[in-house]
Formats: sequence, structure tokens, C-alpha cells
Amino acid sequence: MLFTLKKLITKLILPPLGFLLVALFGLMILKRWPRTGRALLWSSLAAILLLATPAVSKLLVQSLIVVPPFEPAHATGAQAIVILGGGLRHGTPEYGDTPTHYTLDRIRFGATVARQTRLPILVSGGAAEEQTPEATSMAATLQNEFNVPVRWLEPRARDTEDNLQFTAEMLKVEGIHTVILVTHDFHMRRSLAHCETVALKCIPAPVSLRGSNGDPSWVYQLPDAYSLHMSALALHEIVGYVALILQ
Repeated sequence: MLFTLKKLITKLILPPLGFLLVALFGLMILKRWPRTGRALLWSSLAAILLLATPAVSKLLVQSLIVVPPFEPAHATGAQAIVILGGGLRHGTPEYGDTPTHYTLDRIRFGATVARQTRLPILVSGGAAEEQTPEATSMAATLQNEFNVPVRWLEPRARDTEDNLQFTAEMLKVEGIHTVILVTHDFHMRRSLAHCETVALKCIPAPVSLRGSNGDPSWVYQLPDAYSLHMSALALHEIVGYVALILQ
């Protein structure tokens, strides 16, 4: 119930729904308070437009990137690799329940790090009731498609806090206190904060979601749905990090 409530609140305050609700409220009060209604309506639409702009989206994402790319030399003292789940697509005709492209990015890089370091892997990710846990699908993909074995599955986590809490509990039983943490670069700051909370030493191995723009044409600087999506991801991380600090 608490997890569903957190997700609902997140949906309500983040773009696009949060700004659309404000715009709708502006329309509702337009006749009675025209100045306030117009201000709410146009400011909300302007905010959505700005967040859909590639330059603004890139700036927001880059503000979250706090660690350099991973180098195997950084892994001194690491005892395991932890890969955090990034979602599943359920019921696909090709594979059934299968990792999203976010999870596949992390799996792919986790497999690379495992070959570089020869460390065992833990995958973390749960699911709603009666659905395939992310960890199960992640392990199957690593083993069947990347030929990389998985030693531990953590199938209960529903969010980042759970990921690190349950992972720390499992690994400390094995005497493991230092791990290489694989997740996206924009997600790493919040993940490392949770590592500190559970006293797990995490060496960051960030996965980059965006590369450099290969076409500098002005056409590619116009607002688009992908940039709005990336802005929403970045704002989700910012809100989550602030909430963690305020706890």
C-alpha cells in the first residue's frame, strides 16, 4: 500500500501529469480569477515545453552525474558486483517477461565488469504479486544471453531503498561489505546515498544513458517526447534524493 501511494504521489507531482493538472486547475478558475488562471495555465504549458527541450533535459541529467566512468583499477577491495533492476516488460510475444532497455543496459555493463574483475554477481529487483521478479529475468538474461553466471538473486525489492537494504542483508551474511554497484549514471547519486544508509561500501560503475548528439542540426534541438521523458527521469531522481535527505 505504501509503495502504491509513493508511486501515485510521484505521478501527481512530476511531468507531464503534474503540470497538466495545474493547467487544468487554471482553466477551471479562469472565469472567476482570470489573472491567476491564465498564469497557472501558461506557466504550466511553458514548463512542459522547456522540459521537452533537449538542452534543458541534458542539463538536468548532467546535474545528477557525480561519478566518473568505471575503471577496473577502481575495484580494489571489491568482493562482488551488484546490478540494480530498471524495470520489466511483461508478456512480450518474443520473450514473455523480459528486462526493459534500462535493465538491459545495466546487465550488459554488469557482464562486462564481471569479465574484467572475475567477481560474482548479485541481481536485485522484485515485482508486484504473482509477477516475475526482475531479479529472475535479469539472471536468466545474464546466463542465457551473456553467458555470465549469477550467484545471488534478490527478488523482493520494489524501489531503490529496498534494493540496497535487502542486498546488504544478503551479502553481509556472506561476509561481503564492499561491492561494485552497477546502475545508470543519473541514478547513482541516490543509490550511493542508500548504500551509506545500510553501511554497504559501493564502488560506482555507472551506465551512461545518453551519448553525445551526433547531429548538431537545429532541428534536433526542438522539443520532443524523449527529452520530456528524460527530464521526468531526472526530476524523479532529484525529488527522491531530496526526500532521502529530509528523512
